[in-house]
Amino acid sequence: MYASEHPALAALEMLAAWDDYQDFGSYHLYRARFNADAVEDAAPDVLNGHLAVRDREATQAHGDAWVKARRSVALRVPSVVSPASYNYLFNPDHPAFDDGVTRESLGPYAYDERLVTLLERAKRP
Repeated sequence: MYASEHPALAALEMLAAWDDYQDFGSYHLYRARFNADAVEDAAPDVLNGHLAVRDREATQAHGDAWVKARRSVALRVPSVVSPASYNYLFNPDHPAFDDGVTRESLGPYAYDERLVTLLERAKRP
């Protein structure tokens, strides 16, 4: 499970991969609550140069190792598309996940029609 610290960041993360999506409808917004003690922070590894945030292979390997080790319920990772912003990866296989993460539906999420129009224009041949 993948989340962002703010709805605007989540929307921007999806827009960064706009060509992977057929449309931007049918999305829902959720709020996840969790204890800060249940989070491992990958940002120090990035800041100390141990992990290059734009190295997809290295970051995926880091995330895979985190999932397999079940070190924490969540992993805080720097956003590539928005500096000083963070995303969260959740590990539903962690033993404390069910008791440590609550989710609340905030309802449908719709992109502003101006953005949808811009993306539709960009996809035209």
